[in-house]
Amino acid sequence: MNDYEKISRSERVAVLLKKELSELVLTHVKDPRVKGVLLTNVIVTKDLREAKVYFSRYDILKNSEDALQDSLEGLNKAGKFLKSKLGSKLNLRNVPVLKFFVDNTYSNISEIDKLLEKLSTDQDI
Repeated sequence: MNDYEKISRSERVAVLLKKELSELVLTHVKDPRVKGVLLTNVIVTKDLREAKVYFSRYDILKNSEDALQDSLEGLNKAGKFLKSKLGSKLNLRNVPVLKFFVDNTYSNISEIDKLLEKLSTDQDI
């Protein structure tokens, strides 16, 4: 068994969806709320019916809750358009339903860094 066969079909589809969705969001979605969006992860269910698409923003200044919520609304509005574009680009019997979620990983990491930095400066005193 080669490396390709060790990876499940849902994982292979997830990688493909992330690649294609990233390109579509960058080049075809004209909604200004979606500008600055970075797709961080895609998880596809085993039956390939649903894809959870996680995103953040690469423009750190706009990584506020309001900007992320606006981006979420923009992506949800573009969801059917993206699904139809994926259907024409990919060789899949059924394109998964796209569900978008804010990825808070980067903001959580920065909060932890700030806490650790504060802790180290408090110990120095």
